[in-house]
Amino acid sequence: MNYSVKLLFLFVFAIQIGLSQNKKPNILLIVADDLGFSDVSSFGGEIPTPNIDELGKNGVKFNKFYVSPMCVTSRVAIIAGLEFQAAGKNNFPKGESIALQLRKAGYTTNLVGKNHGMDKLKIGDIKNDFGFDHFYGFTGGQINSFTGQGNVKWQNDGKIFPNSQLPEDFYATKNFTDYAIKYMDEAIKRNKPFFSMVSYNAPHSPLDAPERNVRKFYDPENGINVYKNGWNNLREKRLERMINLGIVDKNTKLPELGVEIPDWKLLPETSNNQWEIQKKFETLSRSAYAGMVDNMDENIGRITAYLKDPNQDGNTNDSELENTIIIFISDNGGCYAGLHTNRKAVPWSQENRGAGFTTNYGWAALSNTPFSSYKHGSKEGAIRSPMIVHWPNGIKLKKNSINKQMIRIWDLYPTFLEIAGIKLQEVKTKLMGKSFLPLIENKKYEEEKFFVSTFYRSKGLIKGDWKLVSFYDSPFELYNLKKDPTEIKNIRHKHPLNIKTF
Repeated sequence: MNYSVKLLFLFVFAIQIGLSQNKKPNILLIVADDLGFSDVSSFGGEIPTPNIDELGKNGVKFNKFYVSPMCVTSRVAIIAGLEFQAAGKNNFPKGESIALQLRKAGYTTNLVGKNHGMDKLKIGDIKNDFGFDHFYGFTGGQINSFTGQGNVKWQNDGKIFPNSQLPEDFYATKNFTDYAIKYMDEAIKRNKPFFSMVSYNAPHSPLDAPERNVRKFYDPENGINVYKNGWNNLREKRLERMINLGIVDKNTKLPELGVEIPDWKLLPETSNNQWEIQKKFETLSRSAYAGMVDNMDENIGRITAYLKDPNQDGNTNDSELENTIIIFISDNGGCYAGLHTNRKAVPWSQENRGAGFTTNYGWAALSNTPFSSYKHGSKEGAIRSPMIVHWPNGIKLKKNSINKQMIRIWDLYPTFLEIAGIKLQEVKTKLMGKSFLPLIENKKYEEEKFFVSTFYRSKGLIKGDWKLVSFYDSPFELYNLKKDPTEIKNIRHKHPLNIKTF
């Protein structure tokens, strides 16, 4: 290569680097489905999640992130910036999509995976694309992760197709990651910032996971059975790790398990009664759940590896990782979904499948350690999610720190607006949230201390240190979350005046 060509090459390279550095930050939101507060290992779980943990190690963990109690209500809150009822429920007629705002600001926008709350979404239809340039995935609640089967509608950029047209080697988490990387790559090659919502269906039931992932947790022939001691024991071990990690205060107490959860020690190892909870099968079932989380972590690692080296040439001069804010959350707390009664089934096979593997109450309680209750309710176990924020170019807080200020799910919307340089006045609807960009930039920030949780008859209201909560038609309970963060002692009868202040 002669000298003039070298100079030209260096000049072009310098221009590319300069353009990249001047580009608005990319925004990547990764949403897990029904993942409990303490399921990832950096929040105390026994499931190793090294790639998710790495984001926290080089970013910030938030231990007071509030979400809605249901998949659809949370996903609408993310995209509309409003609580589900306030947004007008499905398709949020009273709200505007965050993707629409970001597309106006020059972002490419994509949604991959589970779409729950926008049944009108169709790419190619300007009235119903909700601001998304791309959508690959399914519209609905849940699928078989190996076949894509379910009461759902599959779409690839406007083309509706049956699950029978999915690839033969289809596994949902990997497939969704493939498309997420594809759309990010398209934006990077066009030198445009991207907004990508990677909306995994893992670890939502049915619990489907590749055998190699499940065997990390359940392989008795090789002496591996992570869940053999059951939910009672593992819940205590989790709390111990959470205290040591600083995720919760050292004085945190575990609430008693509900009457719906049997003592693990009293369960039979096996049984001929299909309706009876059995240790042997339950350890396999929970290992399937862990396998889904393990596989999701692997694929999140694929995404971060891609962003670190988009050209995949071993040279990270073109890295987008530093200029990308990555936020990892769950849409709600861990879920109970009944019992699988076909004891001959295995989670990586379609034979003897029946209704599919599900998470029972005991394992859901483990997922939500140290809190009580589950998805659908409004106690802390239903509405507290892990949140990790990674953004080397933007975060000014101490790396690997744990932030204890309240962040609400509808705070994501105004945060994304501020990151993109969009003024609130440009949004037609009045948002419920508040940008936490000043917080992660270590600037003056006044914490919001109000949250409302609703789903059908599930009701919860937080104001300052106080929380009112009711499930179905039960009387309201009152808790002081500062003194009693795990809602052990209902003090409604002692503080009638505090109820009136709500």
